[in-house]
Amino acid sequence: MKEELKNQFEDVFAEHGRKVEQLRQVKVAKESAEEQFIRAFRERCTSVIKPALEHIAAYLATKGLKTAIAESQDQAGRDGRQETREQISLRVQLGMGASWK
Repeated sequence: MKEELKNQFEDVFAEHGRKVEQLRQVKVAKESAEEQFIRAFRERCTSVIKPALEHIAAYLATKGLKTAIAESQDQAGRDGRQETREQISLRVQLGMGASWK
């Protein structure tokens, strides 16, 4: 193979390698940012959100309403793949005859 052709191939492969590395770095940075967000959300749930919901639930109980606080993490997505979904919710039962399943 001629040296000039070999060098052209080397340039193409080197450029491809740089692009692959850039994509890898972007993916790592994105995952890191998502992990930081999830960790911060979990901390806020424990220290702020859940206690606030518990206070609201206690108040609603004095008014005769039934409540439930639910937390969930890591659920299957619609396509069956594992997704990270962090949720916390306060459910309030309205009506006398209604019941939760």
